[in-house]
Amino acid sequence: MRRRPRRRRRPRSSRLSGSSTTTRTSTSASGTRRTSTVGSCSEPHRQRALRAPHGPQRSSAFGASNTRPAAPPAVRIARGAAAGRCRFRAGGRQVRRCRARRHRLYSRPPMTTRFLTLVALVIGCTALAPGGIGAQAPGSPLVHVDVSVVDDAGVPVRGLGPDDFELAVDGAPVRPAGFSPIDLALPDPAVTATPAPGLLAPRHVPFDVERNDDLIDRYVVLVLDDIRPAGDDAAGAWMASTGLDVARAVVERLTPADRGAIFFTWLGRRQGLTGDRARLLAALDGFAVRPVTPDQCGPAGCLVDTLQGAADILPGTPPQRKIVLYISGGTPVPSLPVPAAGAAAATAVERVYASLQRANAVVYSITPPGVVAAAPNGAVPLTEATGGRAMVGTVTGAQVDALFRETSAYYLLSLPIGGADGGFRPIDIRVKRPGEHVRVRPGVFTVTEPAPPATLSPLEAALVAPHTGATLPLGVTAAVFAAPDGREAVVSVVAAVTGAAASGAKSWQAEVATTAFDLEWRPRASHRQTIEVTPRPGAPTLTIDVISALGLLPGRYELRVAADSSGRTGSVFVDLDVPDFRTAPLAASGVVITTLPVPYTASERLAAVLPVTPTTRRAFRAGESAEAFVRFYQVSGDRLRDVDVSLRIADTRGEGIIQGTEVLPAAQFTETGFTDWRFVLPLDRLTPGEYLLTITARVDGATEVRHVRFGVVR
Repeated sequence: MRRRPRRRRRPRSSRLSGSSTTTRTSTSASGTRRTSTVGSCSEPHRQRALRAPHGPQRSSAFGASNTRPAAPPAVRIARGAAAGRCRFRAGGRQVRRCRARRHRLYSRPPMTTRFLTLVALVIGCTALAPGGIGAQAPGSPLVHVDVSVVDDAGVPVRGLGPDDFELAVDGAPVRPAGFSPIDLALPDPAVTATPAPGLLAPRHVPFDVERNDDLIDRYVVLVLDDIRPAGDDAAGAWMASTGLDVARAVVERLTPADRGAIFFTWLGRRQGLTGDRARLLAALDGFAVRPVTPDQCGPAGCLVDTLQGAADILPGTPPQRKIVLYISGGTPVPSLPVPAAGAAAATAVERVYASLQRANAVVYSITPPGVVAAAPNGAVPLTEATGGRAMVGTVTGAQVDALFRETSAYYLLSLPIGGADGGFRPIDIRVKRPGEHVRVRPGVFTVTEPAPPATLSPLEAALVAPHTGATLPLGVTAAVFAAPDGREAVVSVVAAVTGAAASGAKSWQAEVATTAFDLEWRPRASHRQTIEVTPRPGAPTLTIDVISALGLLPGRYELRVAADSSGRTGSVFVDLDVPDFRTAPLAASGVVITTLPVPYTASERLAAVLPVTPTTRRAFRAGESAEAFVRFYQVSGDRLRDVDVSLRIADTRGEGIIQGTEVLPAAQFTETGFTDWRFVLPLDRLTPGEYLLTITARVDGATEVRHVRFGVVR
């Protein structure tokens, strides 16, 4: 009997290090100490120099300059490896650059005004508070609950105040300790619509630097039922047509400022939270229904198990409503028997409910006619229990729009509920005005964020957590390059860590760990380092780039980066595709942005493939010098061909204000089949605002496209 395939498991602490590790400590002439630990989990680690000629290198013909920017003065780093140099000068200029990196550009008109506002009007670098909506901070008597109010037509009601509600906890009337109306902007068709040819704008493309403190508009997790019950061919047919069309319609309404994820109840290509619609659509393209019998699922059932995983990846912060949309052709959502007062979350469905509450997630379901959740006495469907609803029958684009509209306008109420024992507390919330209806949970578990195992350090706990943490600001970008001596690729990983010295201290420390997990949650490569930064007087807060390199075989990975500094931790999860450079007729590395066009020699592995020092910076001032670097590859041993490369810089309207083409002759490629391409960003020629750099390479029908969003500030 065929059993259910093993589902991707979260990494465990025992898996964080490789089968072998190498620790290196070096001291420079200036006294800088760097400590680095590298692990290779697929084979014994080889700490060696991968030296190879970088091949012909020249600036691009597109208005490039031969001027090389001088390296800025480095902040003293007492300990650390791959920590690099501080990219910022001392004084107020440095702090402003730090702010520009945290508060990036978001796709809401007017773009230029919003860009300058986010960059310039910054109060300070503050971290998000722990705990989330529906979660209770340790020792706190408050639990936050999201409430939807709709009229008879199902349209959200706005403009209510705390006096318009009647609240009761455990049957006793209470007054809200806090009240916040939430009214999110609906998806802008100008952003979600597929742009016309030649009008691709920054708002259509996600950032290549993923941050844990980004301002996310909405979270949407799609759960698709790819199980075909025995003898029910109609369910599979409905999912393969109508169900899949609805899922695509939802994805097409997401913007780069949103985060979407795809889950399957059996064996689909899962996609974690991402702002890249192309990845979400690729996951949907792999959908296929499969015959499955109930005994092939676990004790809790495939659907409940999948809903638990969907709830776990949603962060409790930022405090906003998240959407879990379940689409099935034959299986309704499970029902929740409303627990008794004081009862703990004991059943699998109750634990899913508690996790959805922690993440402030509402469940919607879309099913064909006749597929309705059974609700025995004392039970309610999980949709209704979380404040969502079931959509049965034909679902049109207008109804998908209604789903976004319903989840964009709601109220957050803070209820005085004492204790944090995990027990269930019944709540009753009503609105006083006639003709208006409340959608709210029947009660809350007084839960906190699950405590990590005591055997894990804060850094390890952040690395293996089901969702990212944001108490320490962190940004990550990665680029993949072919290794000069084998099938294994080299991945450049740059983490932007923002830290500040404690009161009276002269320096601050941070520990940064990077691990790549494959689709079976097996760690394949890791890197760990400690840095100590001594800022210059008058500049206590610094954002520095911590650089590392991993060796990975071709495949799909989830790259997890975590940092810990003075008890604050942060983490970022990045999807990573490593191509097989040896077989592709044309391949390209990721785009690397640099302000220091010399190799990063602290990492021998990285210096062997990358002749520049990468940075996470994407906002620059006119007069600065910044370059884009890409390495192109052709199959070695085959007849090398000329490669056509086009470049386009588009403004917020999608108009190409700088464009050009050039040919990379075959003779420019090395014997191993690669050549480097550089382009100096024309910052002096651009007005303040946001821009999209698009690089396209073509040869014999093969095409490689790379995008980078960047900005120019005053």
